[in-house]
Amino acid sequence: MAQDDIDLVLDDLRATIAPQHGGRLAQLDLGRGPLLRPRDQSDPADPYHWAQWGSYPLAPWSNRIADGRFTFDGVTHQLPINYPDGTAIHGLVAATAWSVTEQSATSATLRTTTDTPPYAVAVEQRFTLHPEGLHQELAVTNGGDRAVPVGLGIHPWFRASPFWADVSHMWPAGDDCLPTGPPVPVDADHDVSLDGEGRRRVPPTIDTCFTGIGERRAVLDDLIIEWSDDIDHLVVYTGVPGWICVEPVTNANDAFNLDQRGIDGTGTRVLGPGDSTSCRYRFLVPPGGTGVG
Repeated sequence: MAQDDIDLVLDDLRATIAPQHGGRLAQLDLGRGPLLRPRDQSDPADPYHWAQWGSYPLAPWSNRIADGRFTFDGVTHQLPINYPDGTAIHGLVAATAWSVTEQSATSATLRTTTDTPPYAVAVEQRFTLHPEGLHQELAVTNGGDRAVPVGLGIHPWFRASPFWADVSHMWPAGDDCLPTGPPVPVDADHDVSLDGEGRRRVPPTIDTCFTGIGERRAVLDDLIIEWSDDIDHLVVYTGVPGWICVEPVTNANDAFNLDQRGIDGTGTRVLGPGDSTSCRYRFLVPPGGTGVG
């Protein structure tokens, strides 16, 4: 049975979790006001409404798989198409109901399962408020009887602001956002580094998967988001005025098909039966000032 939203509170920090809406972080306030796009900012009648608010988990892959189809270990698999461009996008658990397995005033653990061939997986999240901000851990376990390729990530919609991330390369892509080849150096049209005076830039209009990550963090006006060292990709989307999606993910867009083409560095993880993998995030209050600080 779906569960109501739950609030985690620590002093002036508040995180609202929506178990029935993909187990997502519905809203986050680190003492300076709401940081995430609220659910009423998108049309509930839109079948893609689930993907347009809060911060939701991406598992057992992140972002697009072309035509929802990939081949692994000699077997071709067809996944549900869930986006108008004909791709399978954002995994299998961002629009499902999750169960709350543990809860306190400052933490919550959520779990869900999916049985969509070839995936028979359990996905777990833990959110914990600390004095410096919110910590999140995301994990997936293969409950099936065959090895499967996986990826993990999160898809937060933050309020737009000047932005900085430490990335050197990006996956070249066409209008469909599917990579056309191996990573290339970031060009001027996709630059999210500091400007010539050491200040964060207003990001260009992009939907880009970056790699070649240096510091595992990104900085906005009211937030620093950090991620674990095993996360090697960062998707940045600025196509909706007033909002920016900053998505630290473990795999490139269409990673499983890139693997079949012999392209390295996709970030695909392979889980045998019973195996697990995880990643971690921290949403932190910035110390103030300008630049990357």
